[in-house]
Order: sequence, then C-alpha cells, then structure tokens
Amino acid sequence: MTQTALVATNGMASCVQLLIRLQTQIGSSLTAFEVMANECLKLVTSQFPQQHLPFDGSSVDAPWFALLELSGSQDREGLGECLETMLGDALEAGEICDATIATSVEQERAFWHLRESITLAQAKGGKGIKHDIALPISKIPEFVEEMDRNLSTTFPGLSVMPFGHLGDGNLHYNVGPSPRFAEDALQRSHDRIYVMVHDAVHALGGSISAEHGIGQLKRGELKRYKTP
Repeated sequence: MTQTALVATNGMASCVQLLIRLQTQIGSSLTAFEVMANECLKLVTSQFPQQHLPFDGSSVDAPWFALLELSGSQDREGLGECLETMLGDALEAGEICDATIATSVEQERAFWHLRESITLAQAKGGKGIKHDIALPISKIPEFVEEMDRNLSTTFPGLSVMPFGHLGDGNLHYNVGPSPRFAEDALQRSHDRIYVMVHDAVHALGGSISAEHGIGQLKRGELKRYKTP
C-alpha cells in the first residue's frame, strides 16, 4: 500500500531537513520525495484551472512544496497515521509550514497530477531552457539560492521553475519567459544561462547531466567540464 502527502515548506533547506528526517525514521519506506518550486505549481494551476493546491491562506504562496510517498505492508490508514506523526514533528521543528495527507486514491492521484503536469505547463507557457542536473543533496539549497539570486540579477523578470527528485539529488532547473522577460530575449540569452547554471553545478561537485544523458545539446559542454 502507499500513502501520499503534499507539503508546503519555507525553502529548499527545509526540504532537505525533512528528507533527512524521513530517511532516518522510515528508511526505504520513503519511496518518493519530489520537490517543486512555487512558480512551477502556479504555472500548472494557471494553465490547467481544473487543478488546484490543497491549501488555504499563506501556504499557497510557500516558496517550495514537497510530494511524499510512503510504501509498506500496512493499510492506508496505518501509513497515514505514521506520516501524520512525522509531519507533526516536522511542523513543530519548523521544517514545514503546512501539509495535506491524501484521504483517498483520487486525491493521491490529484497530488501526483500536479507534479506530472509541470513539464506540459512549462511547454504551454512558452519555450524555455531546461537543465537536467545532479548535485550532492547537501549542496542543493546553496545552489538554488545562488542561482536564483544570480539569474534574477542578470536577467530581471526571468521565470525560474525548478523541480526534481530530491532523494536522488536530481534537479530540473528550468527557466522560462514571463511578461517581463520575453521568449525571444530568453532564447538570445540561452548560452549565457547554460554556462551560468552548469558552472555553478560543477563548482559544487555536481553533474551537468542526471537522468536524461548528454544527448546532442550537451556534447559541447563536455569540453568545458571534462578532460579530453
């Protein structure tokens, strides 16, 4: 059986703290830990109005969200009680600011549908620039903070929409156009953005390619980060 929760957090550092808590307490029973920046889910809910976040008030504007899945031999009720206890502890510790545990299979699917709609929503929002990167998990908060700051300073108005599999250290650090940063301006900045992101990944001991391989687009990048 599985049990799923959608959690609102104050930042990527809080997501990492929550991941460590869950891995320490339940180990391999944690079968998914997906992270999504607020911009990702805002885009999903604007492109697909039938979808919505299961939160009210300020939690809707939380900087980051995490989608958690527990698996085990217990029934859904037992897994839900286990998850509720751990999330309660995380709330008291300040690692999360809100959480909703799925009460049905339908709600569980709705949570996953939010996550799985991000790529399509980004495509509908305009042609963006995608980065499939991997980093030591402990370095991801530093990377996100640094890149968000540097990109917003260098390209004001650029939309930054990262999401990924935190337990694997895999992050899809995607950027896209916005009303303040047109699609043609984004494409003209493609090479500069690519270098900025990949240089920061390399400096923190990460990889410029995670689950999608090198392909054709990144062949030239290998010369920058690897020896002949």
